[in-house]
Amino acid sequence: MASIHRIAIANPSANTDTLVHTAEGLYLVSVIVANKSRDEQGLVDIWIAPEGTGNSASFGYIAGALPVTPKNPYETFKFTMNIDDELYVRATTASVSFIVQGVNQGLS
Repeated sequence: MASIHRIAIANPSANTDTLVHTAEGLYLVSVIVANKSRDEQGLVDIWIAPEGTGNSASFGYIAGALPVTPKNPYETFKFTMNIDDELYVRATTASVSFIVQGVNQGLS
């Protein structure tokens, strides 16, 4: 029986594209975004580079310029990652953290 578990965590620097996870298998995941600031709102981008292509024309954006208000967490809808897909994040403030939770199809 598969269970949801944390597969990655990131606390990136502001305005930096950060690779959070590269899928070794087939996953169903969501990203939880939390803003630890008391007063600074941030904008967040979350995207997939299919099979690590690095080609921005191929990116699948999960969230683009999502406003993350102080002291509030957000969770994306569930989405799939295939083998070698890369999950990237970017925030306009370093007070935003990311947690990727998922289920690997091969887990039992």
